[in-house]
Parts: sequence; structure tokens; C-alpha cells
Amino acid sequence: MEKSLKDLLGENRELYDKARRGIIREHKVRGALGTLIKGYEPPLIHSSRLYGAVGSIDFRAPFAESLRKGASPDKVLLAGLILAVPPVPRIEIRDGCLSMRPCGPGYDPKTDKKIRDYEKTSDLFGVLIDIEPTDRRAAFKWYGVLDGDLWGLSVKFPLHELDIGELKAEAKRWGQHGPPRSWDCSFHPGPELHSCQVTRWASGAPEYPNRFTLRWDPDSGADMDFPALVREKEAAA
Repeated sequence: MEKSLKDLLGENRELYDKARRGIIREHKVRGALGTLIKGYEPPLIHSSRLYGAVGSIDFRAPFAESLRKGASPDKVLLAGLILAVPPVPRIEIRDGCLSMRPCGPGYDPKTDKKIRDYEKTSDLFGVLIDIEPTDRRAAFKWYGVLDGDLWGLSVKFPLHELDIGELKAEAKRWGQHGPPRSWDCSFHPGPELHSCQVTRWASGAPEYPNRFTLRWDPDSGADMDFPALVREKEAAA
């Protein structure tokens, strides 16, 4: 059955209103961060609702130099963002799956009726480090309040720009140049991260590598200087 003109116009109106709200929200984010992000590669801002957050703000360098619009993230940007948008605490929940949820405005894990066994929880510091073996990058991630809303923030760096430890990710392939048939993945934190806990995530299938998440308890995390884990960039010749 074909849709009526009224139905089609209504759907287009909904799409327009959604896009308009996204543009307004993105403008508010850029305005709130102001000069802090001026000159850097513009963040990717995505609207989505999860655990009380209204979306995510992701800073990263482009994969292709031809797409570059600004400077890559550095320790100055990371330090400024953590100061401007302080991380809210997290809680680790094991209810058949493992999640690390924010305790911010709009969401309180302690009152979430979907959590079957609240006893299987522990408090975490707000900042995590996620390690992706496939592109050899790591992201500092946290949730914080910006302009009255809870946002998820992420600042991603190539691993060679960080002092966080050693990642081993070796693929066994079908033939000399074939696709991976299995991976040998491990991560060993460096001395600066002696207080962290490491989660090695299941890959889902042998042909995919394991991701890793570094997390801290509230006291150990509060003592961490996360920007100090980012190496100084070499001056251009």
C-alpha cells in the first residue's frame, strides 16, 4: 500500500526536525568548548541517548592527510577537555554482560531495574582507555556534563604517541597473504599504569582481534595524570 502525501510529508518533517535538533546541539557543543578546540581537527559529534547521555564528542586525527582540517589531538587538548568537562564516576556492572556505565544526571545505575543483581558491581574512576589492535590506536574516554547535558567524550591517539604499555597483536593467516584465521593478542601496561586493571574483551570469532580496556578504581584514577601519558610531539623541521 502506497503512503499518502500526508504521511510522506509527515516523515520528511520528522527527518527535518531531527536534523535541525542535531545541528543546534552541535553548535551548542562547539560554542561551549570555544577556544579550547580552536585549530584542532573538528570533533565528530553524534546524537544518541544512552545511560542519560545525549550523544558523543570524538576527537581524532583523520586517516587520510588530504582530509585534514586542523591539528591532531595532543596532550594540551586532552588536559583542557578533562578540566573543562570533568569526568563523572562510573560503575562496573556484571549482570551476565560487562558494562561500565556513567553515574551522571539523567541516569543512576543504582535505580536501573534492568540490572538483575546489583551486588555484582564496583565503583570506577570516570576515565577509561580503550585499545583497538586493528588500527593500533587508543582512546581516552569519559562522560561529563557540558552545557547542562551529559556527553560521552573520546580523544583518540596512535599507540606510538602514548606511554601506556606494550600491545601484542599477531595474526595467523590463511596462506602468506590471506585473511586472518586467528589472533594472538595481549597487552602489558607500562610502569606508569601499575594501578590499572585490564579487561580483555572476547573477539566474537577467531579471525578478529581482542580489544582491551584499562580502568581504575576511584582512588587510583584520581591520582592519575592522564595527559602525561601522551608524548610530546616532535617539532617540524
